[in-house]
Parts: sequence; structure tokens; C-alpha cells
Amino acid sequence: MNNLVTHNFTNSQEQFYNTSPTQNLKSLIEKGDLHFLSEFNEIFPDFISKIKSASSKLNAMDIKFCVLLKMGFTTKEIASVTKSTVRAVQSRKYRIRKRLDVPNDEDLNLFMVTFS
Repeated sequence: MNNLVTHNFTNSQEQFYNTSPTQNLKSLIEKGDLHFLSEFNEIFPDFISKIKSASSKLNAMDIKFCVLLKMGFTTKEIASVTKSTVRAVQSRKYRIRKRLDVPNDEDLNLFMVTFS
């Protein structure tokens, strides 16, 4: 019995330490934890300020979508997290693309992931 408890504890520790900070952040976002933004700022300290300086037309929800795109969320995942439809997410991504002047032939998701 003691070995079972120790074994389960060791597995929990290994699982915690083997996850990357971005996986932990993604988990916080999926749970709807409001502390995800402070965690995001620790991992990507300049992203939000740079995205804001790239376009003054971005509002708070646009920036949240940019953060989700930076984290590698798909359109369906963003819809789930934001409790909106896939079509609404597609529309928001289109508006963000226009506000940031991202060319139509460039993938917005890839643009956000590589944006620094």
C-alpha cells in the first residue's frame, strides 16, 4: 500500500515537472483561469506591448485572440475557450489580419507564432 501511494505521488511529480510552461499556460487558458495573462507575460514578456505598438486599432478582445493564436490554439479551440462560434472566430481573425496589415497569402496563425 505504501508503495502505491509513493508511486502515485512520484508519477504526479514527474507529470508536473515534465510539462513545459506553455503547456501549463494552455491548461490555464482552457480552464478559464484569469491568471493566464500574468503567466503569459512571464513566458513572452514583450509580445503584448509589441502587438499593441504594431496597431493602435486592436482592442482588448483582439489582443486576447492574438495571445491565443501565439499559444497555437486552433480556430475551434479559440471558439471553445471564448464560448463563441467558429464563424465569429474567423471574423475576428479577419479583422485582426486587416488591423495588423498581414498579407492575405501569409498564415495569421504562423504570423502570431513567429511575431516577436
